[in-house]
Amino acid sequence: MVLIALVAMGAGIVVGLSANKAIWEGWVIDRLFQIRASMESGHDTAPAPVAVVGLDQTSLESERLSRIPRVLMTPVLAEAGQALLDAGANALGFDFVFAYSADSFVDPSSGEARLSGFDRPFQSFVYRNRGRVFIAHTEIGVPHRSFTAAIGSGGVRSVIVSTDIDGIVRQHEPELPLNESPHLIDALLGASDAEVSETYTAVPNSRLATSLPYMSLIDVLRLKATEEGRKQLEEFSCGQDCFVGRASPV
Repeated sequence: MVLIALVAMGAGIVVGLSANKAIWEGWVIDRLFQIRASMESGHDTAPAPVAVVGLDQTSLESERLSRIPRVLMTPVLAEAGQALLDAGANALGFDFVFAYSADSFVDPSSGEARLSGFDRPFQSFVYRNRGRVFIAHTEIGVPHRSFTAAIGSGGVRSVIVSTDIDGIVRQHEPELPLNESPHLIDALLGASDAEVSETYTAVPNSRLATSLPYMSLIDVLRLKATEEGRKQLEEFSCGQDCFVGRASPV
């Protein structure tokens, strides 16, 4: 019985190791990319096609944003988004669902619509930039109808991603044509006239904080206020697809 159990365990291990997308495959792939990156160190590499703007802890704790609840940040996001587009960004994707509209808030004690028109700057921003700005939906979260109406149905795309068995995202299969794909990442590529014809594997050669251009949201707001700062924004975003989300440089 012990021998049979050992044989069964051995067979299970062999089957598991040889299975398609077995958990060890991701580890091996990551190590191979790291080895290749170390061998190519010092060589010129192509610039990253995406720049990331993070609503990170630095932004949330800043003097300007620390007192603003996240659901009331649409005017700030509109200001930052327009600054990035003015600086030359090709397209902009928000990794936010925007399920709540401040305009619909009614004071429970008085019945007064105290925040009526609060979201208008963001609604105007996405309407002006239809085809270049995209917002997110998930399996269970969809934007408030006021945002969907402003950006149009083509501006709402899915941010659902598929992971390998170890929970890491390594590849994505685009749906063609990119401009009509339900995925937000495809829509960004399509808005930049990129061409992708097959599944691609995205494994950075270092941590995301060092392999992708990154800037805190509060820095975007700060830089847009001066001529020198706007030049820095151009260096950061010109010719890039910009992705705005809760990601932080860790």
